[in-house]
Amino acid sequence: MDSSSPVTGSQLVAKLGVGLATRDEKLAVAESCTGGELLALLSAPAGASNWLWGGWVVYSNQAKLCLGVARPVIEEQGAVSRAAVAALCDKAREHSGVAASLALSGIAGPEGGAPTKPVGSVWIGASYREKSREEQQLFHGDRAGIRTQACEAALGVLLQLMYE
Repeated sequence: MDSSSPVTGSQLVAKLGVGLATRDEKLAVAESCTGGELLALLSAPAGASNWLWGGWVVYSNQAKLCLGVARPVIEEQGAVSRAAVAALCDKAREHSGVAASLALSGIAGPEGGAPTKPVGSVWIGASYREKSREEQQLFHGDRAGIRTQACEAALGVLLQLMYE
């Protein structure tokens, strides 16, 4: 891979898959603003079932509550918050029993933004074994572009967590 060219989502998935499969571990996902795009990207390569457990598309607040996110997290912190993605990661791991989880919640647009949470605001949560991380990122572009950038960024966050 040419170091001057950008890394694609499929390249990140390949690296993640090798890392998890080599360790005989699996990944679970709870995604909101990406509406299943992350799971689609993760499940695209042949052999993904060796390391991908599956996950949930928790697009509505009700879906997040059904997964087990506490109502006060949604009502007091908001669905697009550090607390929300941390809870989504925890619940994904709790329900699946896996070593790694990813969570995404954000505002893909074109509507729905606010001064404190503009369109393109995305919280990423990642957990691996005993480590976890939540990051807020701001992506630019149209709805599809924001969703793709969020997926790729989430993969990068989990890879960093796994290899630090």
